[in-house]
Formats: sequence, C-alpha cells, structure tokens
Amino acid sequence: MALSVGVEMLARREQDQKLKAIKQTVDGIEKHLQLELTAKLDTAQQALVAANAAILDQAAIPQSVGLSSAVTGLHDVKNQALAWLAQWEELTAELGSPQGGVGFDKVKKILDVGLGGRDAFPAHVMVLYRALALDSRAQALGAAEVALANPDRSMHNFEADIRRRLTDNINNHERLRRFLSDLTEHPLSVSLPAKPTAWRTVARYDRTIARLSRSVNMLPEPPALLTPQNTQVLEAVRNTDGSFVVLIPTEAA
Repeated sequence: MALSVGVEMLARREQDQKLKAIKQTVDGIEKHLQLELTAKLDTAQQALVAANAAILDQAAIPQSVGLSSAVTGLHDVKNQALAWLAQWEELTAELGSPQGGVGFDKVKKILDVGLGGRDAFPAHVMVLYRALALDSRAQALGAAEVALANPDRSMHNFEADIRRRLTDNINNHERLRRFLSDLTEHPLSVSLPAKPTAWRTVARYDRTIARLSRSVNMLPEPPALLTPQNTQVLEAVRNTDGSFVVLIPTEAA
C-alpha cells in the first residue's frame, strides 16, 4: 500500500510539473503572439508615415518603405481583433439584464477572449482601436497614391470601395464603443461568502472596464477621409523640422 501511494504521489507530482511546464510554454507563446501583433501595428504605422511623406512630395512610394507587406500585416491584426470583438459581443449578449449585477465568473469568459487571458484585455481593446485607425489611414493613402498616378481619370468604382472600407471601420469603432458601454452597465459581483482578495479583484476589473469605456468614448473614431461626393480632400502641413501633420478632411466646396 505504501509503495502504491508513493508511486501515485510521484506520478501526480510529475504530472503537475508537466502541466506547469506546458502552461509556461503556452503563456510564453501567447506573450510572443501579443508582441507580434503590436509589432505589426508599429511596422504599419512607420510605413504609413514614410509613404505619406513621399505622397506629400508628389513622389512614388519607394519599395524600401515596405508599405505593401506592412498593410498586409495590418489587415491580419485587424481581422484577428475583429474576431475578438465578435466573441465579446456574443458573450456580453448572454449576460442578460444588468439589474442586480452579474457574477464575475461570467464576465471572466468575456475578458479571457484573446491572447494572454483577462489581464491582456485592455491591450486587446487598444490593438483593435489602433488597427481600425491605421487601416483608415492606409485606405486614404492608397486613394491618394492612385489619384497622383491617374490625375485625369475618374475613379468612381475605386473611390466607392474606399468609402465602403472607411465606413466599415467607423461602424466597427462604434461596435467597440457600444460593447464596452454595455459591459460597463453590468456591475460585477461575487458569490457569498467571498474572500477579501476576491472583492479586490472584482473591484479592480470593474474599474478597468469603466476606464476603458470612457477612454474609447473619448478617442476619435477613424476618419471618413472622403466627402459624400466620393471626393478625397486631404490637407497636410509640413513643420520646420521636416515632420508633417495631416489635417482633418473637409468637404470640397
């Protein structure tokens, strides 16, 4: 009997060690993937800045900028983040009425969507917002590039497609804002009896969700960049240090 118990304890210990090692590996992979998503957004932003500088000088965008591959990576991140948003919306709809609060266990399922678990939720929200904003800039840049290359041609079909993509980004930003607002309306609660640490954890996540909702509501939505007449109106000024600022698009007179 003693030998059997000893073998069982040893096997359980080895299993626990293996599970711990697997979890550390998975956590490491998820952290790597999170960094990869952020790196793709940073690369896209750098490429867009360089490409915009070329457009301002009415020059062709050099291949060394890497705009095409950067935008492809941006689209990958955007699609990944929109998949998170769809899951967030679906799980939030299952919470039901916000009256009386909602158990933290249910909300954890929402926050756990994505890479890295619930602690990475704020980063996921920012990844989605950045992806939408950068994609709108990429669409506007593509329109400007085509317009410079074809100054005397009508681009109705191309402009209509750009307008659709920009409108999608605005609508997806509104989805994100609405999701966070809906989630904020569900005050978190814990089952009694509960340890003080459980209450502190719930309070921390309650504050985090509320801050995210306020922040997203304060952030500007991705700009439309096209007028209702499908005319692109971009104004930019170059600073004395060589940097430039793209002004808010205005409707053509």
